[in-house]
Amino acid sequence: MVYHPNGNLQDLAKAIGVSKATLYRFCKTRVELVDRVVSYVGRFCIKAVRNANLQEVNPTEGLRNLIKNHLDGKDLILFMVYHWRPEYLSEAHHDHVWIQHEKLTDAFFLKGQEMGVFRLDMSAPTMTELFYALIAGLVDAEHRGRIPRSALATLLETNIENCICKR
Repeated sequence: MVYHPNGNLQDLAKAIGVSKATLYRFCKTRVELVDRVVSYVGRFCIKAVRNANLQEVNPTEGLRNLIKNHLDGKDLILFMVYHWRPEYLSEAHHDHVWIQHEKLTDAFFLKGQEMGVFRLDMSAPTMTELFYALIAGLVDAEHRGRIPRSALATLLETNIENCICKR
């Protein structure tokens, strides 16, 4: 859907190698398909935060794990770059996966602050926003050929650590 942003179900079915009928059995409309993928990506991102293991490793290592875990699904992150809507963080939205994700990520950064590794002059929610802005921006830049694929993880680690770690 990133590569076929205006594609209909037939185009999307062809792109993923299934028949339109198969895709239609899964979801009846393009809107429903986007909604399902958005929810799936949210669950993936929750798992990425949980699997960073901040409780078991030092915060710097946890941050590296967090970056790696998200980059393992960079196509999913790229999907969200093109399909994000602010209402995903609304209590009124039918699926609260992104609210849960935001709270987990905030808690991750707060724990790093409490352990004395992350800066105290900015809030954990600010760190969450910086983290996702950098991830989204650099994944998109890599997709568009603006930065080399081989540099993506290093760029993220260096810049995120420079933003949030104490010096």
